[in-house]
Amino acid sequence: AATGFRYNLVQALPWLTQPPYNFDPTGNQYFPITGFYNSNMDFGKFLKGEYGMYSAVNAGVIDQIMNEIRILGAATTQPGGAVPSYLPDQYGSTASDYHGTEFRSAEYLMATINVGSAITVIPGVRYQGLKTTYTAAQFLGDADATNPYPYPLPSTLVTADKYHGYWLPDVNVKYVPVTWLSLRASYTSTLAYPDFAQAIPRLDVSSNSGHYVVWNNTDLKPAYSRNFDFQAAVFDNSVGLLAVTPFLKRVDDQIFGQSTFISDPSKFPGVPPYTKTFALLTYVNNPNRVDIWGIESEWQTHFWYLPDPFSGLVLNVNYTHIFSEAKYPYTLTVHSPVYPYPTVNIDTTYTDRLIQQPNDIVNLSLGFDYDRFSILGSMIYQSQVYAGTNLFNALRSDKVRYTRWDLSVKQGLPWEGLEVYFDINDLNSEADVFLIRGSGFPTSESNYGLTADLGIRWRLN
Repeated sequence: AATGFRYNLVQALPWLTQPPYNFDPTGNQYFPITGFYNSNMDFGKFLKGEYGMYSAVNAGVIDQIMNEIRILGAATTQPGGAVPSYLPDQYGSTASDYHGTEFRSAEYLMATINVGSAITVIPGVRYQGLKTTYTAAQFLGDADATNPYPYPLPSTLVTADKYHGYWLPDVNVKYVPVTWLSLRASYTSTLAYPDFAQAIPRLDVSSNSGHYVVWNNTDLKPAYSRNFDFQAAVFDNSVGLLAVTPFLKRVDDQIFGQSTFISDPSKFPGVPPYTKTFALLTYVNNPNRVDIWGIESEWQTHFWYLPDPFSGLVLNVNYTHIFSEAKYPYTLTVHSPVYPYPTVNIDTTYTDRLIQQPNDIVNLSLGFDYDRFSILGSMIYQSQVYAGTNLFNALRSDKVRYTRWDLSVKQGLPWEGLEVYFDINDLNSEADVFLIRGSGFPTSESNYGLTADLGIRWRLN
């Protein structure tokens, strides 16, 4: 802020000129931060102590100063229409704003056909429609503009209306040749709609710093999956349920985030022509079909036949192994080494796993039931997940393998329908960690810690 504004602030809050703040009473010097440190604040073992956090400040003092700045800023008259000393960040406050509505409807027809006593066929078809209307702000170079930005202007608000309608056929066939064996085969079709944050008509063009364009693709289509599943299941009182399910999923129009360069601005509605060669951040439908195949196995059993106290043990194990391979489109900009150094944009692809897809998933639970008491420990495991796309393998990111343990305890009370329960989630406080492949440096790390629930439940029959 200007010297005069700093002077007005210390006049309004004269204690800022005293220790430990020591502001210059004339306003000629910038404000030092040393007086704002709070040595009593303890951040603890933030993210298991792998990251140090320092320079804790006294938020109460900062709030007092900010409130006074608001008062002075509103009262200050700027000569010649100059920008006031204090203004809200209009761009930062509105660039991601949106509003809109979604309307989803569906109709389906299904039949059950019994062929003798051993075969059941269930065919069906579903029509599903989704109509969206979203309005968002579009900024052309305004990320670098001087406040105040005249918002809203009619030209900065864009509304996009879209409708997606799909026929979704499916058929299930079940064959039970003997009482302890079940064979199933099914074909289903499913949709995965884009997240609203990917489809709102947002546009953000920065021309002075970074030369980038954030352009949301309002023409995104839902990802359409055709699913083929086969299952063989064995069940009896000793084995419990043992099932093996191979599967194949064929996904068209997979949605993923793309970071590339603009070779032809006219391909992106609303993007100005001067953005050629700018970096582009957007979401696209993959023109290449993605095949996912794998096998899921599950065993559920109750060891009732074991001697006490082991007869109360229950076990559930589910393991899925997945194979996937996807081709991702990318525009590669090649710079010629010969004067005048022209650039050539080459449309190409690279191959990797399906994004957001682990290769291995394990769900394990082991419990004990006795009368109206039960305790169940469970574990969830996911192998490494491909999380961030990039043409260069070293710049792609992955979520590291994840293992979480939970515990659930329940005790029935003497009164009918009443029980007390105690649940603990994430016993081992596992973190979500995303790493760059080439360097191993984290791009993101989150730890939600341990949570617990204690309560009384009343079941009404």
